[in-house]
Amino acid sequence: MPAVTRRSPWTRWTGAALLLVASAFLTVPAQAAPKSHVVQSGQRLGSIAKRYNVTIEDICIANGIRRTDKIFPGQKLVIPERGKAVPPKPAPASKPTSKQSSSSGTKSTKSTPAPAAKKGYGHPLVHVVVKGQTLGAIAQRYGVSIDAVCHASGIDRRSVLKIGQRLIVPATTDPDGSHARRLRIEGRLDGPTGGTSWQKYAKAPWRRGYITIQSHSQSWKGYVFGPGQKILPNARKGIFRVLGVRSGGPVIDDQLIRLLAQVSDQFGGRPIRIVSGYRETSYVHDSKHKVGRALDFSIPGIPNEALRDYCRGLGSVGVGYYPNSTFVHLDVRPSPAYWVDYAGPGEPPRLTPERPRPTVVAASTHTKRRPSTEAAGAIPEAAQETADAETPAPPKAPVVEAPPADAPSAADAPKSLPDDGSGTVDAPAVAETP
Repeated sequence: MPAVTRRSPWTRWTGAALLLVASAFLTVPAQAAPKSHVVQSGQRLGSIAKRYNVTIEDICIANGIRRTDKIFPGQKLVIPERGKAVPPKPAPASKPTSKQSSSSGTKSTKSTPAPAAKKGYGHPLVHVVVKGQTLGAIAQRYGVSIDAVCHASGIDRRSVLKIGQRLIVPATTDPDGSHARRLRIEGRLDGPTGGTSWQKYAKAPWRRGYITIQSHSQSWKGYVFGPGQKILPNARKGIFRVLGVRSGGPVIDDQLIRLLAQVSDQFGGRPIRIVSGYRETSYVHDSKHKVGRALDFSIPGIPNEALRDYCRGLGSVGVGYYPNSTFVHLDVRPSPAYWVDYAGPGEPPRLTPERPRPTVVAASTHTKRRPSTEAAGAIPEAAQETADAETPAPPKAPVVEAPPADAPSAADAPKSLPDDGSGTVDAPAVAETP
């Protein structure tokens, strides 16, 4: 009978321990998937956070929402670990094609963003500040920089935030916030019908249909409508006078008068300052000012942004916003229109924030000799400020004059221009090919 070998208890326990240690090293623990919660009817962010033992701020950061945002039944929320919430990752930008990469002369696609990413700015968000929030926390929540939020919102890094203050948060594809800033200035954050900034200035009028209007030299106040909402003759006469219509001139459109009364009633019957009504001259050829269908106005105490947003909801009207001027344009037309004009007082229309650079026109050797001030390109500063449509040469740009008629050839032209006292400095002349 063969002998049976017995193992000691110490050997058995040692083998079991070795197996446990080996399994611990060989087994890779799977990362726990983030929890998610489907909102049920009647639930709030506070009750959901309490259920999972996290804070409301954790849920907001993980889902890219605000504490004041409404949640709806069926909405899916990500539930992070307490104190470890991270903002949701933005959608990756499209990669440049091989043709675009080769034309830019770079081999790495990470350092050269695709053209689509430059043009396709995401829409900015509006964040309402709550108690205890800072610029750093808000910027971190949305994955953008503090400077971008400040630039888009028109504030400084040292600004003190107030509860209820609205901040513009640019998209991650708008790194410096320039696109969001321009949308804010132009009033294009709230859709085609404007925003609601006017609502906090709205006030019931003391006497409905009673308006007070004043220009730089005329004023009138009184009731606009009589029985049947017909415009009273005295009202028509007074409004015509303030809007600059002389006897025998064109009439002011009735719809424009009704809009004027509606704006007055909406803002408590405050006095309306008329900047321009009827006029015979304009930079625009078919200006509605020339036919009594437009006016430029403001209301003391009401920001122009609020007037702009309210007027954009009036229906078939044209609304012009002028960030560098003191008025809002309103006219009557068949279909709604809205534009932003960055021109200052007395300047021609300008649809971009940047002033156009003056074009340097090369001097021709066949031009006639001009006075020294013209040759030096000297133009009065006042003319430069009020005539952006012109393209004068820079004040100190040297101009090559034509050689004398008895000169043997263009190559014998003088190689420098003397200082004639007009600010022109010596510069080498360039001989043009005939």
